[in-house]
Amino acid sequence: MSVYVCLKQVPNVEGVPAIDPESGFLRADAWYLNPLDAYAMRGALETAAALGTDCVAVSFGGPEAGDGLRQALGLGADRAVLASSGTPLAGPGLTAWALAGAIRADSRDNGQRPALVFCGRQSSDVANMQVPYRLAACLGFPVVSEVSSWAVKGGYCDVFRQAGSLREYLTVDLPCVLALNRGQGEMPRPTLPGLIKAKKKSVRVLGPEDIALAQPPEWTAPPADPALLRTRNVSDEHHCRFAQGETVEDRVRDLVRMLRENGSLP
Repeated sequence: MSVYVCLKQVPNVEGVPAIDPESGFLRADAWYLNPLDAYAMRGALETAAALGTDCVAVSFGGPEAGDGLRQALGLGADRAVLASSGTPLAGPGLTAWALAGAIRADSRDNGQRPALVFCGRQSSDVANMQVPYRLAACLGFPVVSEVSSWAVKGGYCDVFRQAGSLREYLTVDLPCVLALNRGQGEMPRPTLPGLIKAKKKSVRVLGPEDIALAQPPEWTAPPADPALLRTRNVSDEHHCRFAQGETVEDRVRDLVRMLRENGSLP
């Protein structure tokens, strides 16, 4: 059996995202590994080590996704598989379908069925929390979200999840999908020996035809999914106006004037 972890590269949300002026898409140098997926990477590595099996990192996207997979190899992943889309922008249905195909292809070619599939509960860019559930549906696995801790025991896994004030202890059969809500421990960082070893490993790239061939008959075509076609920065100056004036009374009068101009006040 192998342990899989699904990774996503997300745009830099600390500052203004860098956008290619010609294509309107985010530039590849503006991406980094989704934080919750980094914690999932740590969980996958620790679980694989405890089970004495391989840890395989998979991702879906354009060239920027390969950077995250090379980082995963530097952290200690045994293999890395990229389901290539040619673009970093895709909906959750297509993303889950492609990740499932990558997992099936690696499992088939290495003769090891999945034991667990780890992922972050959501990405920091769109935060729609759909991919773990859709991925589990494509694979036919049970799924648990908001996972904080877990323990593999034979053919099942004891899971603790916490969502707000809700705390649950669950038992789920293997294989399964676990969507982590950070969990314990610090975010993993690549080490120099790990980076040196990673240079000797390659990222396997699967095209759309490879992904489709790895799917069962009921999943040979990706689900219909709206796709994000273009990204742009919206300047605050076009949407935010500040009341002007020397005193508070002057600023209040200016605010009332602006509200009347846009129809908010009679």
